[in-house]
Amino acid sequence: MAALDKLLAAAPRDRLLRGDQGMTHLWLGTLLGQQKDFSGARTEIAAALDILKPLVSEDPTNPDWSSYLSAAHYEFGDLLLTQQDFAGAADEFAASQQLRQDLSNRQPQSTLYRSALFYADFRLGLARHEQGDLAAALAAFTRAEELATQLKEGISAGEVIRLEQALKQTRDEVADHGSAVPPPAGGAKTQ
Repeated sequence: MAALDKLLAAAPRDRLLRGDQGMTHLWLGTLLGQQKDFSGARTEIAAALDILKPLVSEDPTNPDWSSYLSAAHYEFGDLLLTQQDFAGAADEFAASQQLRQDLSNRQPQSTLYRSALFYADFRLGLARHEQGDLAAALAAFTRAEELATQLKEGISAGEVIRLEQALKQTRDEVADHGSAVPPPAGGAKTQ
């Protein structure tokens, strides 16, 4: 990281170096999270977001920057979900989902972008479900189900089974409350 910092000091406006720096922070944060160093993971992923957001603002048509930023939001959402910050996780997954939806719309032939969108919708559904926002969870799970149907080869069988279970559970909970979906717990916002 020190070598990258030295290069950036010499060329602070170099977008490629800044992108590499952002991704380095992201992957370091992801690794720290896997090692249960949640404080370190939060610091590194937040640094990645701080670097990648301006890159997307400067060049919103660059799919690499948008893809990197969507990955950073997704990983931060996973970290927050692990820490049971369901509202924060949902916000991060929603940000990732929006970026991935935009990428998928711009390049509809890309199974990579649509697969990434599947995962963002699925995780958004999990976070919304944990918040008690069944309507938003069901909407996100349903979008993920539609993508999974289109991308049978691109989604692991285990993930499809988990999605089917989450959909069934959420649909059963909605049915248990009659035709009206109960309000979300804790005043969660819906997407």
